[in-house]
Amino acid sequence: MDIEYHEEHVRNPRGVQLFTCRWLPASSPPKALVFLCHGYGADCSEFMRECGIKMAAAGYGVFGIDYEGHGKSMGTRCYIQKFDNLVADCEQFFKSICNMEDYRNKSRFLYGESMGGPLTLLLHRKDPAFWDGAVLVAPMCKISEKVKPHPVVVTLLTKVEDIIPKWKIVPTKEIIDSTFKDPVKREKEEQAHLPGQAPAEDCIGATQNQQGCRRQFIRGEDAILCSAQQGRHSDRPGGQPRPLRALS
Repeated sequence: MDIEYHEEHVRNPRGVQLFTCRWLPASSPPKALVFLCHGYGADCSEFMRECGIKMAAAGYGVFGIDYEGHGKSMGTRCYIQKFDNLVADCEQFFKSICNMEDYRNKSRFLYGESMGGPLTLLLHRKDPAFWDGAVLVAPMCKISEKVKPHPVVVTLLTKVEDIIPKWKIVPTKEIIDSTFKDPVKREKEEQAHLPGQAPAEDCIGATQNQQGCRRQFIRGEDAILCSAQQGRHSDRPGGQPRPLRALS
């Protein structure tokens, strides 16, 4: 199936210009809408391009936005002042698409990868009735204790976060090699001079917000930052969880 690709810049309430992109079936209206939430240090137009192309070829309308400081959006490179800002920016853009006349009656799905996983869950939690389902790919819902700093270090970093907001955690020296198995993506990451680090408060705080999330998940293989064991702590807090509908 032939597809169309479009790019556009939007401005968030804080005055920051953000890059957005979309992949659409060329010969027919999309059967449903999919909204991409990329990982830390990544973007939608390059890192998630194949994902957008394949889903558009399958008949879906796919929409992505580069977070502030990521990809082709403006802002300090890979600096996240507040994780809630990312959630708000994504929600504003995604809902603006859903409110378009051509898309109002379409099913809506979120698709979160790595750090986009907790962002997806926070979006869904804010307005669960609005979304028809979600797909989580290697979601960073809880950082493995094997790569997490010592609790004393976490406490210290949290205390000084207001004084040194851009101070960064280094979870592992080989974070790029551990995160990017695709050599092409790994090379792009290295060329971008991204250290694979995130500000102390948000790196840990974003994952802590997901603990106790009552959802049912289908898991894939084990991961470095969020292992299957860690996932069990996040998605099985007790009781019968209400499942997220799958993309079909």
